[in-house]
Amino acid sequence: EAARAGEAGKGFAVVATEIRKLAEQSSDAANKIKDIILQIQSQTQKTVATARQAEDIVASQEEALSDTVKVFGDINHHVEGLTENIKKIVDDIVQMEHAKNDTLNANESISATSEESAAAANELGVTVEEQLQAVERLNESAVKLETQAKDLEAAVQFFKVE
Repeated sequence: EAARAGEAGKGFAVVATEIRKLAEQSSDAANKIKDIILQIQSQTQKTVATARQAEDIVASQEEALSDTVKVFGDINHHVEGLTENIKKIVDDIVQMEHAKNDTLNANESISATSEESAAAANELGVTVEEQLQAVERLNESAVKLETQAKDLEAAVQFFKVE
């Protein structure tokens, strides 16, 4: 078209060339923008996937933490029960010690009274009665201690790791 127009067409050819260059540059820029948008979309999808994974991990950790808190609560409850049982056992041991001392004292008294006269025979009967009561208390304490030892053993079995 510009060649047919002659000299006047040269300006038109220059303008057409410039327009073609601008069109090519616009096309290149549009392709680059398209590539950038695709990269942004890809990164956004990766970010969303990572965020979902993080959300799942956080939920899992929250559940594990909740379970851990519950387990520690159970352990605390059992330790408190175990502590109470140990206190009872200590109390029973103290009672047994008293009963033992009472028995020893009664035995000493029996030895002393066996050497006395017939009037001391009445005192001997009383001392034997005290000894019998002390032995009964000792027996009761032993039964309690056995029961508490079984309870303690059951509580300890709870904590055994298999």
